[in-house]
Amino acid sequence: MSWARSPFVQFLGMMSRFVCWAPGTVEDVERRLQESNLAGVVSPGKFHLRHDVPGVRNSWRPSMQGTLHQAGDGVLVVVFITPNPAVMAFTALHAIPFLGISWLVGCAAFAAELGHATRALYDAVGGEFHGEDALDAHDLSDPRSAQAMDGAPWSFLPSSTLDEAEFTIRGTIVRGGTRIRVGRSLRYKIGNAPERTLAWGDLVRVHADGTALRLDLRDRSLVLRASHHTARDVAWLADFLDARLAERRVSEEERERAHRARSSLAQRV
Repeated sequence: MSWARSPFVQFLGMMSRFVCWAPGTVEDVERRLQESNLAGVVSPGKFHLRHDVPGVRNSWRPSMQGTLHQAGDGVLVVVFITPNPAVMAFTALHAIPFLGISWLVGCAAFAAELGHATRALYDAVGGEFHGEDALDAHDLSDPRSAQAMDGAPWSFLPSSTLDEAEFTIRGTIVRGGTRIRVGRSLRYKIGNAPERTLAWGDLVRVHADGTALRLDLRDRSLVLRASHHTARDVAWLADFLDARLAERRVSEEERERAHRARSSLAQRV
């Protein structure tokens, strides 16, 4: 376990992220959660649950808020687990006079309940893979093919419509994630900042730089950090965006040739 995923750091950050993969459809997983012993609300594509034990009161039990995403022949379950806010406040008030001992106690209690909660959720959804194994449980498609979205990296929570594809780059509590929308233009939104739009004509190249996505514009470069994703997934996304850029460039060139041909014909007439 790395320091960034340790119970101590997770407790200080007031959040832990858990990912697992379960067979079936989103509706199947929703039904399993509704039929489980977990308390809370299950809505279409999302849930807010707690692992409560009847007759036992325990304020350290965390809250689990998650979303469900169809991923191949199964469902990717993405869960954010947070401690009780009242417990966090109580622990903070006692941290200084007790020389930080209350923080250590809080970390131990949160770690224990975190394990119970994730195990209960994993069993409830019928999970088969978790963590990075869940995100890597499939083969990626050719990012430059017409069927690229059929095998897009699950870590980006990909979704698509007829005219647009969407990806989410994971962020941190301090710096939120980045949402990228690919369509007639390329739009991106970092955390709570306003969404920005890039015209395809302003882009020169898109490529991966380790776990960073680099968009080279005519006058500058835009770097989108993706340190919570693997280099493999970032490279796939970079190739996907660069391929869409190439398609747009060809379309623009064809339109320009057609315009010149019409202008030439009009002059002859």
